[in-house]
Amino acid sequence: MIKRLLLVTVSLAHHLAVGGARRLIELVSSKRRARTLVVLTYHAVTADDDDRFTSQMRLLKRRARLVFADDAAPAGTRPAVAVTFDDAFQCVFDHALPLLARLEIPATVFVPTAYLGADAGWHSDGSALSGLPRQVVSAAALTELDPSRVRIGSHTVTHPHLAALPPESLTDELAGSRATLEALTGAPVNLLALPYGCFNAGVVEAARLTGYTRVFANMPLTLAARRLPTLHGRVNVSPRDWQLEFYLKTMGSYAWLATAIAAKRILVSALGRRSTC
Repeated sequence: MIKRLLLVTVSLAHHLAVGGARRLIELVSSKRRARTLVVLTYHAVTADDDDRFTSQMRLLKRRARLVFADDAAPAGTRPAVAVTFDDAFQCVFDHALPLLARLEIPATVFVPTAYLGADAGWHSDGSALSGLPRQVVSAAALTELDPSRVRIGSHTVTHPHLAALPPESLTDELAGSRATLEALTGAPVNLLALPYGCFNAGVVEAARLTGYTRVFANMPLTLAARRLPTLHGRVNVSPRDWQLEFYLKTMGSYAWLATAIAAKRILVSALGRRSTC
């Protein structure tokens, strides 16, 4: 609780400082500036989360321009926000996607193909999914999605730490999941979400060579990571976020976390070539 409160407090200070600077620039230049696309990452939305998730989506509808994760951020004064879901849990299809369809909010779902219609096998002991549904959506359900409302991306085959894999296994994970999803949906699959946010430059390049045009981490990017072609940052959200916390995340005010995480890694270890896992 204390750590979460500290994150919100620092993010609020960052939001106010950046917002004040932006308003000053606009006053001086007399120009409206387009904002950067903010990509949100959800995992599970359960029946217990319905009211809170609905409140969050209604807030987005009022305050943001809602786009797909691979859309360019449109020019304007309101932030551009994309809603994404990692792991393709059945509860997301039961509770989140129907609401988004009613509100006409586009969504992107990243699917681990080895577990379609089965339990989330990457958590063998279930500890990381304590209290959450474990069921991944079925292959049949993916074929029934409206592509004008929901886009499908890869979350690899088996949800591994990609930066730890040998080249052949890395290729299998990237190409295998893409081929499976394209066969199911009949549409190109060009988006990849990195399990655990685990990557290095080699993983991003392998994804590009496999045909992915956008690769998503699960955190904001450091300055160094932003130079990797096709790589984009995201911010983790939950239906259980505080209202202010959620608002700050949608405004891009958690971008400072990337610098803080990078600084922590430097202090912890001085490895020559590190993956961001």
